[in-house]
Amino acid sequence: MEWRSIGDVLLLYLLIIMVSSSAISINAIAEEHDLDHIIALLGQPAVKFSQYSGYVTVGNADTDSIYDYIGTVNYWWSHALLSDLTYNSLLKLCNNSFKNTCVDILIYADHEIGKIDQYNIYTEACNYDLCTESYTEIYYNRPDVQKALHANTTAIPYKWTACSDTLFNNWKDAPASMLPVYTKLIAAGLRYGGDTDAIVPITATRLSLSHLNLKIKTPWYAWYTGGKVGGWMEVYDGLTFATVRGAGHEVPLTQPVRAFKVIESFLSGKELPKSE
Repeated sequence: MEWRSIGDVLLLYLLIIMVSSSAISINAIAEEHDLDHIIALLGQPAVKFSQYSGYVTVGNADTDSIYDYIGTVNYWWSHALLSDLTYNSLLKLCNNSFKNTCVDILIYADHEIGKIDQYNIYTEACNYDLCTESYTEIYYNRPDVQKALHANTTAIPYKWTACSDTLFNNWKDAPASMLPVYTKLIAAGLRYGGDTDAIVPITATRLSLSHLNLKIKTPWYAWYTGGKVGGWMEVYDGLTFATVRGAGHEVPLTQPVRAFKVIESFLSGKELPKSE
């Protein structure tokens, strides 16, 4: 399989990947007592959790509210985005609570971080096409594309959008942690992320995954593509964790070739290459 275009990568994303906070939504499928959330949708087929076996990979996703928060604050500080005072205040004042004092320090932290793209902290906005989201929405609302993807089979009256404010503002049953669900998915999972994402950073994911207490099968190593280090990888008993060097929150947007290599590796059931 050869990489041809960013479209190849995006198509793979649609087929098998849960990205960002959308990964949390699979909890409603994973838990037997929550199956009614899926079955109750008019015109939609009943969903069986077993259908995800062997085909689940998660990119830059929320994993556990507590560990993600600690890991994110550590990422901000370790990448020189925060002062020591603000870093310590965030850990002290927002310890399992988001009261007014915590909100105030979070606002101040955002001020210290400044006007950068926190989804990709080392990339200027002008370095990639700001209209990418618009192109995506046009493409995925095409009838022929939806037909090919078996999407919108119930002919909903509104257009598909990259993000839904209605869903975001009214979602009331998001679980605090995905770790119990990861335990169920563990037999066939890949967790990967870009290492310049400050929204759901690598440090947050690693801290969360460490609480699964998985046995290491292949120790941490640099993987290669195109003669260069593409990122780093560690293989556990039942789960593979990979980073994509130089990628932000939306991995294929800034590192499409490396993103494709990760997915190609996942689909082939092979570890990423250890040499050039």
